Amino acid sequence: MIDDLNSIHNPSFIIAPATRSSLYDMTLDIITPDRKVFSGEASAVTFPGSEGQFQVLNNHAPMVSTLDKGPIIVQTSSGQETFTVDGGVVEILQNKVLVLAEAIVA
Repeated sequence: MIDDLNSIHNPSFIIAPATRSSLYDMTLDIITPDRKVFSGEASAVTFPGSEGQFQVLNNHAPMVSTLDKGPIIVQTSSGQETFTVDGGVVEILQNKVLVLAEAIVA
C-alpha cells in the first residue's frame, strides 16, 4: 500500500498542462518546384490524400503520403489558410511537416 502511494507522488508521473504555445510546435513547409509557398507553425493541417482526406496534429506519428489535387487547410495562431495543390507528397517526422507540391492552383 505504501509503495502505491509513493508511485502516485513520483515526479516522473507529473504531466505539465498544455500551454497555448505548445499547440503550435509543429512546423509546416509547403514547397513547389518554383518557390516556397508557406513556412511556419501550425496546430493542425488537413490534406487531400490519395486515399482520402486526413488531418495531422502536433506529435503525429511519422508517415509519408501522396496527395491528390485539393485543398491543404492550415490552422495557425492567426487563423486558417488554404492552399489548393495539384498533387504531391507529404512527409511527417518529429513535428516537421514537409509538403512537396507539384503546383499551387489559383
